[in-house]
Amino acid sequence: MRRANYVSARRTVLLCDDDRAHSETLAAALLELGHAVEIVRTYAEAFAIACAHDLDAMLVAPTLRDGSALVLPTALGIRRPPIVILISTLNERLASVVARRVGFDVQLTKVVDARVVDAILRNGIAREDNAAARAPDYSGVQS
Repeated sequence: MRRANYVSARRTVLLCDDDRAHSETLAAALLELGHAVEIVRTYAEAFAIACAHDLDAMLVAPTLRDGSALVLPTALGIRRPPIVILISTLNERLASVVARRVGFDVQLTKVVDARVVDAILRNGIAREDNAAARAPDYSGVQS
């Protein structure tokens, strides 16, 4: 039997959602899949944690207890994680173009399946790792 080559599965994920039932269920499933997950309920908490820690991904509801979180990916600037996923209800969904413009890589509709998130985390990080491996080395070039 041939074994597939997988990039390490453990990712550090910040789950920003004030819907307790959804977020706790999703976090438990992601933990079971091997990821480290922290849940926050406010924009202020999300911003502070994202600035203080190196995150692999962030899942963000469009509104949190203290207001809109749609500006969070842009507000983080260089502290923005490599993968930012908007998790919304059907009536909160944004047009794909708009979601990307405000900084979200993917948009998923609640109830979010943890296996879908796991696949995005694995493929997104693997894609980033492969791109870094293929990038040309310009370290010896003088300007």
